[in-house]
Amino acid sequence: MSTSLANLLTEIEDLHSYESAEALLPQVKSELEHLQSLVRALDVEVLQASQALKIFKTEKRSGVLGKLFNGKEETVLSAKVEEVRSQREALHASLQRLQDVVDYTPRTPLERDCILKELRLRKKGLQEQRREITQVAYGPRLRRTESVALPEGVDPVAFERRKARYAREGERLPGEDVEAALHRQRAQVESALQWVEAFPETLPV
Repeated sequence: MSTSLANLLTEIEDLHSYESAEALLPQVKSELEHLQSLVRALDVEVLQASQALKIFKTEKRSGVLGKLFNGKEETVLSAKVEEVRSQREALHASLQRLQDVVDYTPRTPLERDCILKELRLRKKGLQEQRREITQVAYGPRLRRTESVALPEGVDPVAFERRKARYAREGERLPGEDVEAALHRQRAQVESALQWVEAFPETLPV
């Protein structure tokens, strides 16, 4: 992680006023774009390293490389794949934190109230799903929670990104059961609620 990114993430943790948010958000958005380009580059690097490892294993099994290389080459290639994946995951975690700041930081008390209403409605829907699956003995499935229309005074771009995120999070991850998926989503909602609630209910006089 670069020093500038580390400093920005530290500043974000103290971001609880509309004035400071307005001043810092342009820097957050700029760094977000930079991280997105880095993640895309690492996606390509992961793909290339994985393909190189796959080709090596295929040719090794066929005997083409059996007499030319020993196990060290495969170990080096495997380590390269894991290294790039690890870098990508670390960058993506920072990217997601910055995206959360952009999407969940209110610009006004009105927007604060609207985002809180949106999050509380989502939390209620997740709680209802949790109660439902405890009463179902077989095959429980996730369903979409109720959504709200775009309220006046809310950033429409951030609003649509949040809606898209809720839809993505509603899909179970590989190997994840319904209860674990609901727990994951509730944790995200609680974190977002704490972030938004930290902003003041009214503008300073």
